[in-house]
This record gives sequence, structure tokens and C-alpha cells, in this order.
Amino acid sequence: MPVFKPVGSAYVMLLQSVVYPYVIASLLYGLGRMSFDQAVLLFRKGCYFYLLLWVGIFGCIYLLAHSIPGTPVATAIDASAPPESGTSLLNIILPANFFSDMTNNYVPAVVVFAILYGIAIEKYENKQGFLDNLVLVKNASVTIWNWIVRLAPIAVFAMFAHVAGTIHLQELTTLVVYLVVFLGGTLFLAFYTLPALISSLAPARYREIFSYLQGAYELAKSLNVRLVFVPFVFSDLVSELQQARFDIAMSGTYMTTSRLKVLGVSKPYYQSEMGLMVRSEEAAKFAELHPGFTAIKPKGMGGCHDLCLPDTT
Repeated sequence: MPVFKPVGSAYVMLLQSVVYPYVIASLLYGLGRMSFDQAVLLFRKGCYFYLLLWVGIFGCIYLLAHSIPGTPVATAIDASAPPESGTSLLNIILPANFFSDMTNNYVPAVVVFAILYGIAIEKYENKQGFLDNLVLVKNASVTIWNWIVRLAPIAVFAMFAHVAGTIHLQELTTLVVYLVVFLGGTLFLAFYTLPALISSLAPARYREIFSYLQGAYELAKSLNVRLVFVPFVFSDLVSELQQARFDIAMSGTYMTTSRLKVLGVSKPYYQSEMGLMVRSEEAAKFAELHPGFTAIKPKGMGGCHDLCLPDTT
């Protein structure tokens, strides 16, 4: 079915056309908008987590890539042809020539280039105009993606039709093994490896992490949209939402008077009571100031009510 191949190839090429603009604009904006102190704080808080995350992900990708032996490719030897120089690891990682890296599809080098320039932009004050242009590029890339994704049913049908019409029977076994390994590895990575890494660095257990994320998954499913978790500095919550860096903030996000003035909020799905932490000898005084105050003394908390605090007086 050679007639279907161009349709699938065109779809993939259109998707790839906006990858680099989106990645570069996102990295430049995400790093350039922060101050140097914010960048240092974010690095200190998240460097170990992201390092373990990258090691785990690349380890799983390596194992998946080597789980199925590759088919040796026949090569023709021509003594008159010059020897191939090959591609070194430094050429793939370091951005010696940015445009050449994009042409050769060296994604790590392009990412390193964007990270370096994003960090350098942090020190300049008159950068808001440039950052606004990066937001436009990001939003335009997402818009183009949404246009292209509408063609997904036709493109997927064309790609499957091409494979079904050209595959040989002896290749079906290899294809089935590939699908089983790929799906099994993806499920293992998504539902065990990543949660295990998060739980090892956060004061939460495996099931607690999924319970925290359950509301977001259900909301994304009901809206039929992709779910992406975006890291951010909590003090910049309002500005991040106003600049459309992400669409929704939930879980631990409380309604305040200042936020209600500039943000839209949904009906509360969870209400938590606030507690006041005082020493036992001061509990009666606070009860007189606020009649609704209820003093609770947990077991094993010594001379404190509600929670035990060190005596700093």
C-alpha cells in the first residue's frame, strides 16, 4: 500500500515542524523569566529529583531499546569511498553550531543551547518584551499542534494500512514482541518507576501520590485533554496563571481575597479546617479571644495543644 505512506509521513513531519520552536521558546522563557535567586532555589530543591528522574528514564529506555535484538543491515564495501568519520558524543551534546545541530536533529545540543541562553537572560532587567514574544511562539506552536492533531484519525489509519499491506508474515512475530515489550515498559515506567522515584524523595507513599493526582487525572479525562504537570515557584502562582504558563492550579491552592480579584475559581471540592498551635498554658487565653476555638491535646505531645512547638521564648 505505497499510496498510504506519504500521508502518514506528512503527518509525522508536520508534528515535528513545531517541536524545536516550542522546546526552545519554553526553555528560554522558563529560565529567562526567573531571577537568579529563584533559579538557584529551584536548582537546589529539584536537582536531585530531576537527576534521579533522568537516570531512571534513560535506564528504562536503554533496557527497552536492547530488549529486542536488532536486525543486522547488509552493507556494501567500496574501497574507493572515503572512510566515514562518524558522530562523536560531544557533537550530539554540545551546541558548536546551533543551526547544524537542528539540521542533524541533535536534540541534546539544541536543549543545552536553549538552557545556556535562558540562564544568561536571567541577569538582564529589560527582557519582558522578549519574553512576551517567546510566549507567543509557545502558544502558536500549541495552536498548530491542535490543528495537526485533528488529522490524527486519517494519518493513523494511513500508517496502519501501509504497515498491514507491506508487512510479511514472518515479521508479525517480531511486531507482536515489540508491542508487548513497548506497552509493558511504558506501563512499568509510568506506574512504578516514576512514582517510586517521587516517593523516595517526597514524604508520601506510593498510593498517596496517586491519590493526590487522582483529581487532576479525572478532570483531564472529563475534558478530553492532555495532562501535563508543570513545576513552578509557589509565590509566583498568580503571575504564572495570568501568563498562561499553565491552565489550572489545584491541590493545596486556597481561595484568598487577592486571588479572587484576578483569578477565576471553581466550586471548592475540599474544605479543610485550620488549626492554631499553642502551648498548653496559653490555650485558655486563646479560647477567650475566640469563642470558637477548641483546644485539642494529642497523645504524646507533652505540654502543647494541637501540635507541639519548641519553646522559642
